[in-house]
Amino acid sequence: MTNRDKDPFDKLFKKLLRDFFGEDYKKSGFHSVFDEMEEMMNKMNEEDFWKSVEEKRRFSNNQPFTFGFSIRKDPSGETSINTFGDKTEEKEKEPLVDVFESENEISVTAEIPGVSEENIDVSAKKSEVLIEARGESKAYSKNVNLPSDIDPDSMESNYNNGVLSLKFDKK
Repeated sequence: MTNRDKDPFDKLFKKLLRDFFGEDYKKSGFHSVFDEMEEMMNKMNEEDFWKSVEEKRRFSNNQPFTFGFSIRKDPSGETSINTFGDKTEEKEKEPLVDVFESENEISVTAEIPGVSEENIDVSAKKSEVLIEARGESKAYSKNVNLPSDIDPDSMESNYNNGVLSLKFDKK
């Protein structure tokens, strides 16, 4: 097991947390996300990491590739980690997607640069949205599970500067 070296910014980060949340910053819930992430990084084996990177390179024909993750904490306090970027087996990328829920609607935002609006297909069901887009050199696909049921017929969409925004009324 490899442990992460102490980062010179650790003290600064803790100070920022204290300044923002007060002395009891660990009780804010925000700090626990970073504790979980640090635990995962500590468990990560460096050899496995580089094997994963080599696999991505092989499937991308040694071209640049995109892969990342986002960490979200829902209102109940549950943390989810979602990946985005190039898929290894396919030529499609998973776009970075955010889902926001308000009292009456659900909004979905997806980053899908390099495609034109007429090449974007969205199909919505009761509790999920499938986003597919194809451009000359890029293709994206992502099935998004929604936190609540929606009315698929209420969809409003907007595509601007590579960002697709969708809004649905909740059922």
